[in-house]
Amino acid sequence: LSLTLMNATLAYRLEVANRGPEPIVGLNIGADMIAAHASMTREEQLSGPGNGAPTVQRIERIEPGESRIVAGEFRVPFSEIVPIRQGNAALLLPLARFRLEATGAKPLVRTFVVGQPGVGSNLQPFRLDLGPRVYPKLAQHAFA
Repeated sequence: LSLTLMNATLAYRLEVANRGPEPIVGLNIGADMIAAHASMTREEQLSGPGNGAPTVQRIERIEPGESRIVAGEFRVPFSEIVPIRQGNAALLLPLARFRLEATGAKPLVRTFVVGQPGVGSNLQPFRLDLGPRVYPKLAQHAFA
């Protein structure tokens, strides 16, 4: 994750695997990133990108037992981030959200909260009020 004067940018790498008995055909992967915040309901935050989300990758076919890696980055302008306030600190806890749609299959949505490694399995948010910086060590938790 990098924070500049204008944007928060998160690089991602997503592995898509076909664990079923039939090929996956016409897979469209939509994705977005938002900031976790109490002003939104849990459902709004975890429901993933909607039908109109930008397609970040299209995979024509994945055979049973095959997997593919999809990589990219999210760039969110600071003006679109609602920070979490903790005293004088402005914090960001990104939610990377993915929507997978394939021919003849029900859409699959996955949301990952991203933070700095904390104590145990806890994640620490990113400080927005410390100026530009790069956070190379990240951790994530998936929501079902």
